Amino acid sequence: MRKFTLGLFVALLFLMIKTSACTCMGTTVVGYFQRSSFVAKVKFLKIVQDASNPAYHNAEIEMITIYKGEQIKSIKIMSDLQSSCAFLPTENSIWLIFASVQHGEVTFGYCSGSLQIDKIFDPIKYPNGDQQFKSSFKLKLLTLDFLKKRHILDANPSKLVFFSPDISLISGYKNGNRMAVFRADVNTDLSIGKIKALKEFKNRKLNQVYLGLLKKDLKIGKNQTLTKSTQIIIFCYYYESDKIEPSFISYRSL
Repeated sequence: MRKFTLGLFVALLFLMIKTSACTCMGTTVVGYFQRSSFVAKVKFLKIVQDASNPAYHNAEIEMITIYKGEQIKSIKIMSDLQSSCAFLPTENSIWLIFASVQHGEVTFGYCSGSLQIDKIFDPIKYPNGDQQFKSSFKLKLLTLDFLKKRHILDANPSKLVFFSPDISLISGYKNGNRMAVFRADVNTDLSIGKIKALKEFKNRKLNQVYLGLLKKDLKIGKNQTLTKSTQIIIFCYYYESDKIEPSFISYRSL
């Protein structure tokens, strides 16, 4: 199953980056959330080309769930149909939208990080595609729900790069709840202060082991500076063994 997960991830990446002339700087769902002013699950009702600028389309939408921003009835799509970054959702499709305000209008495009929720996978090419996509998407929604309920607009305000060298040592646990969230204090010398669990793994032993590792192993990357102490919110995802690949922890929802 893990091989199908990796294969699906690569396939989706290939679909997102059609040619070398059109590349996007990918990030985590938390990263997309932070850099967006509007995040919501929506349904496209009507899409028409912008009369004054053919590089854009205007869409009427039905709001399903909003995670960040205000309720809106329309959105602008940077479609760019004459370029290698051509991008245009279809009417009646359902999407998770990450968008920003440009020239006073909520706008998104090819590199915004948006995902089609009701995507249909070829069962021959991707026999587990639908299942794997839904599993991955569920983690993204859990992350967005947490950010919304905790009113967290910026999980890493100082844009610090952090890592745990020994994270790969944690393996072999059963854990139905695959997401956990921790808050870490970072001092001006980039040393780590107090670390607190905001949402624990379902497996108590796994949570204890991971929290212990964070307290001794969490590092901030070099060549970064702080003028005052700050906090970072760490989202981590545990993937159980699928009898082919070993279990592991990732800071990305695959």
